[in-house]
Amino acid sequence: MLPASLLACFLLSVGSALAAQRADPQARAWAYSCVTCHGAEHSATKGIPTLAGMPTDDIVKAMLAYASGERPGLLKRQISRGYDEAMLRRIGKWYENLPRNQGGQP
Repeated sequence: MLPASLLACFLLSVGSALAAQRADPQARAWAYSCVTCHGAEHSATKGIPTLAGMPTDDIVKAMLAYASGERPGLLKRQISRGYDEAMLRRIGKWYENLPRNQGGQP
């Protein structure tokens, strides 16, 4: 049996993740191309940074840099060019509202 405080913490974490996902279902759908490698609450692959909890502006700035070629990255350049800045902002906000896994990896 879990202590009440631990159970409450878990429920709040799950609740906030669900709320973030419901907040903008279109942004969640767009973010699926990111989730494959970056995961939702933690990175799915060792060495790939976690985006959950990252500020929207940081995500948008990075993706615009990939799109322009200022920042190298073959796959990210192709993905980022498929979104305009408003779409990237919505994806960034979706990620910003997800709880960050404190461990950083699964």
